[in-house]
Amino acid sequence: RQAPVAREPANEPLPPVVPAYEPLPPVAPAYEPKVEPKAELEQSGLVMIETDPSKARTVRAEAEPQQPLGRPRREHNPEPADAEAELVQIETRK
Repeated sequence: RQAPVAREPANEPLPPVVPAYEPLPPVAPAYEPKVEPKAELEQSGLVMIETDPSKARTVRAEAEPQQPLGRPRREHNPEPADAEAELVQIETRK
């Protein structure tokens, strides 16, 4: 067997990195309707009214009581009064 020969790194420049895709140029919308809101409102017989922000009242929402998450806790029954009595093992199978 021959001993492996160490190779010297190549000093060749790497090829330029080319992206896998080319981004598409931006597309302008095909149809952009030109609507004048005031003219549309006048034709339909409606009138636009703007509320003065200084006169508008702020409505304060009532705080709702927070409900606990999840199921309610199970109440444990207190131990019977005979809990201190001597325990007896009963055989159920023969």
